[in-house]
Amino acid sequence: MFESIIKAILAIFGRAKPAEVATPQPPFDTTGFPVALFELEYALKQAGASGKVDVERIATALRISCLRFGITGIYPLAHLIAHLAHESGGFFRTVESLVYTPQRLVAVFPKRVSVDMAAMIAGNEYETAERVYGYRADLGNDVEGDGFKHRGLFWVQLTGKANQRAFGSYMGLTIEQLWMQRDDPQLNADAACWYFTRLRRGFIDAANANDIVTTTRIINGGLNGLADRSRRLQA
Repeated sequence: MFESIIKAILAIFGRAKPAEVATPQPPFDTTGFPVALFELEYALKQAGASGKVDVERIATALRISCLRFGITGIYPLAHLIAHLAHESGGFFRTVESLVYTPQRLVAVFPKRVSVDMAAMIAGNEYETAERVYGYRADLGNDVEGDGFKHRGLFWVQLTGKANQRAFGSYMGLTIEQLWMQRDDPQLNADAACWYFTRLRRGFIDAANANDIVTTTRIINGGLNGLADRSRRLQA
């Protein structure tokens, strides 16, 4: 059985770091990050990073973004990795999949999809997105098609026109440019760290308390996927 991510990161923080091979500096200096690149790669694999992704590129991007947004503590870093791994299928998905069985659709969206409705729309991503995200003021979706057009984006599943516009504005990009660059690891990492520190400000405090239930509620609005999130944190 794998060690927990937290134990792995605690061990990393507690031991002397071997010297890293000198490499050209990235655009953002990461020398102040307390975890070496290969150590962060190990933590990502512990969380279940997909074998289809470039773990080194993901680790490099996360080091840069975490420093930019001040995520350098042991527990916030561990929770960040676990939640992102869950949301993205091991850092593989950068666009939300809304293909569900009727039963799963009701389980994930119980307040928005009835059993009868689930039987009608299950498997149809457009209809599902419009049902669960369409015409929602809290997401800024105000015209037909917005629910599907602004479904979850990046590893963090940034959902809604308002949220995507706000992140794009922060980065100096349009929503269209965000979608065009959705597979860029650095943009994915920036989106995650921006979301956790700007839109979900209680995340850091809850993570510092190592409270997976609260960090899940903060991110998800409920407890969807709690078992998998916990497994990725503690497996």
